[in-house]
This record gives sequence, structure tokens and C-alpha cells, in this order.
Amino acid sequence: LTVRCHSNDENIKHQLIDRLGCIPGIVNFAQMQSSSFSSLHDIFQQVLQVYASQLEHKSFSVRVRRTGKHDFSSIEAERYIGGGLNQHVASARVQLKKPDIVVSLEIKQDLLIMVRQMHPGMGGFPLPSQSDVLSLISGGYDSAVASYLMIRKGLRTHYLFFNLGGSAHEAGVREMAFYIWQRYSLSHKVKFVSVNFAP
Repeated sequence: LTVRCHSNDENIKHQLIDRLGCIPGIVNFAQMQSSSFSSLHDIFQQVLQVYASQLEHKSFSVRVRRTGKHDFSSIEAERYIGGGLNQHVASARVQLKKPDIVVSLEIKQDLLIMVRQMHPGMGGFPLPSQSDVLSLISGGYDSAVASYLMIRKGLRTHYLFFNLGGSAHEAGVREMAFYIWQRYSLSHKVKFVSVNFAP
């Protein structure tokens, strides 16, 4: 799945990363950069510019997926780029199994696509891959965490509040339920049910 942002505004970029990190079912996602290239050496220079600072005092490997006609193979590209990075970043070392950083590249015809940064997602299952549930919410920490965990499991979570403290207590609990919904399950409508326990 590719999400494109046509704005260079850093604030919008951070908002997009924040939103993607709060969607149930996304385990991780990558920030990508695409550009054209003229040669294998040109690809190496572009990769060096992006990764040089990240590779200092780290082990790394280069992984290339290539489609189209080129005068080099995927393995040749990995060796050339990996060797160049190893020479130019003195404190870095090549490690093919379980490296600290994987330099992931895609070469599609005359287009180079680089993974700039990986981000952790929320994980779990997408909404609503399971059924609907009702979460008894009190305004305390435990019920908020339980609601979050149910959302993460792909359950569309509705809220049930037993009102023992009047309108002020209900307003606080509604605000918390609204925050959880807006942050983690905004894509689906949910219900907030308040039961008057004053009698």
C-alpha cells in the first residue's frame, strides 16, 4: 500500500506519520524517497547521502529489488553499493545476517526508491475484522487501556458508562472515550451509552 503526500511541509509529514502509527492492523511502515538515476555509481552516491550518518558505528547490509533492463544485476548492485558504503563510512561494517540497519532499495526501470526511515505501527488487526464489543468505561486508567487493547485486536469498541457521579463525571468520561475513538478508531462510528445510576 502506497500513501503519497505531495506537500513538503514538515508539520504535515509528522501528522501523517502520527496518524499511520495509530491505525490498527499496520505493523510498520516506511518513509520512502524516489528519484531518477544515470548509473550504478549515481545510485551509490544518492544512497550514501541518505544513509552515511545512519550507518556510523552500525552493522549493515544492502538489499536491492530490481525490475527492468540495466547493465547490472541486483546482486552486483548490492555488492557495489555495500562496498562503497563500507569504504566511505569508516565505523560501519557489513553484516549480511541480522544487521543493525538494512539499506532497502528498489530499482524500477529508471527510478530509484529508497527507504528513508522505518516507523513502528500499532500492529494487531484492522477494524472491524472481528466483531463489535462493549467496553465498560469508568474514567479510570484500566478501562481506557482495556478499550485500546480491544481496538488493537480489530474489535469495533463501543462504550458503556454507569453514571454514579453526575454530569461532571460523565463529561470527563465522554472526553476520554472520544479521545480513544478519535486516536485509534476514527474510521468507524461507535456508540457511547450512559446509564443513570443516581436512583
